[in-house]
Amino acid sequence: MWSFRLPGERRPISAIRFAILLALREDEFCLVDIEERLRRPFGTIWQPHRGTISNALKELEERGFVESHEATEGERGRKNFELTQRGREVLQKAFKGFSEAMEITSRFAEALSHDLSQFSEVNELIRECLSEPTPRHMFMMRMCIPHEKMLHDEQAVKTYHRFLKSELEQIERNLARRRQRKVRIKVE
Repeated sequence: MWSFRLPGERRPISAIRFAILLALREDEFCLVDIEERLRRPFGTIWQPHRGTISNALKELEERGFVESHEATEGERGRKNFELTQRGREVLQKAFKGFSEAMEITSRFAEALSHDLSQFSEVNELIRECLSEPTPRHMFMMRMCIPHEKMLHDEQAVKTYHRFLKSELEQIERNLARRRQRKVRIKVE
């Protein structure tokens, strides 16, 4: 799996640590919320254990990338985690490394998809992706199915469109929640 090593650091930023940093880039979250944010996009294909996430958070905190604090009243006993300035800087550097890895993956998948398009399994892949439009399936459709093949399948295009629309709506809800928290904090 992908990892990124910072100059001068022995321990790399693994995929799970990168995912945690990404989850915390816009807001603070408790362990349960981070776990949910990591699990949701992967459906049933990957379910990180709470202990793995907890250990990764401890390491990120030890390295100064994340800090924790007690949650507000009404959430007793819960710790919230947020990125530090150093964590934001690391995330930017790690994102560049991740982007490069994804570009290689994208080109690899694109090169293979043309060879795969002659097989009937591509039609099965489209049907599977459409039956359960998870982020993983939408990514597979985008990466592994030749554009011309997908464009001729109206259901595939509509499903992909609905998926993107729902993702944008989720982002808008998160931004609204974030704005409300900032207003609430300023008022207090």
